[in-house]
Amino acid sequence: MGEVNFMHEDDDNDRLETARARFSNVIKRHTALAERLSRDSDKMIFRAGYRKNLKLQEHLKRKVHMEVDRKAMLAETDMIPNHHVEEKITYRVGNKVICCLEGARIGIQYETTFAGDPCELYHLVLESKSFLEKMTVLEHNNPFLPAAT
Repeated sequence: MGEVNFMHEDDDNDRLETARARFSNVIKRHTALAERLSRDSDKMIFRAGYRKNLKLQEHLKRKVHMEVDRKAMLAETDMIPNHHVEEKITYRVGNKVICCLEGARIGIQYETTFAGDPCELYHLVLESKSFLEKMTVLEHNNPFLPAAT
């Protein structure tokens, strides 16, 4: 009878080791999936934010070029501009303030933070010659960007 109990103990140990190996494998897979999900969700959030910024930039580009065209038409017809209509279009997106400037330019002012505290205030001015043209940086005060052209 002693052998039978010994065999049951070996059988129990084998089952325990098998269960332990399976559980370890599940934990490894869970960790890998959790990391992948975290990494992919960060990309999705970044992409969504990036797309949102691109849409806003395209919208502002249209607005500034429409305003340039409107002012050119007013100048051609010698009409007196309506000063009540001439308001600056301004948006606040997160830590950025974006506004349409004179001509076909867009101004962006943004504040950086470190550990939740305000750190530096930067600005840049973008311009394009036509609605279809990419915007170029006219001026900025960000030391991490290349010099403006």
